[in-house]
Amino acid sequence: MSGQISRVPLQVSTTLRSGGEATMAVSGTVERESVARLDTLVTALCAAGATRVVVDLSRVSACDRSLLAVLERTRSQVEAMGGWLVLDGSPATMSAYDELPLDAVFRIYRDACGYRGGAPLAAGAR
Repeated sequence: MSGQISRVPLQVSTTLRSGGEATMAVSGTVERESVARLDTLVTALCAAGATRVVVDLSRVSACDRSLLAVLERTRSQVEAMGGWLVLDGSPATMSAYDELPLDAVFRIYRDACGYRGGAPLAAGAR
C-alpha cells in the first residue's frame, strides 16, 4: 500500500466579510468526485459579492487537476468584478501539477492575513 494516497473527505468553510473580502479554507482530498461541491460553494460565494478571495489550501491532503480548473474559473469571475484571488499555502500532494505548479499560475502566500485593504501582499510584507 505504500505510494498510495489515502482519501480524506473534502471539507470547506467560507467566510464573507463586508467589502467583498472572503476566505475559503479547504481540507481533505480534492478530486473529480468531490470538486463539484467545491465549485458550487465558490459560485455561491461570488454570487454573494466576494471579489477579494483568499483560498487556504494548506490542509488539502491530495488533489488532481480538477482543483486547478475551479481555481481558474473563480479567478476569472472575481477579476471580471475588479477583484483578485490568491492562494494561502499549497496542497501537500500536488503530483498532478508537476508539469505546471500552482505558483506558476497563482500567487501563493504562507499567511492568509498577509493581505490588507484590497491588494494582496507577499508573506512577511506587512
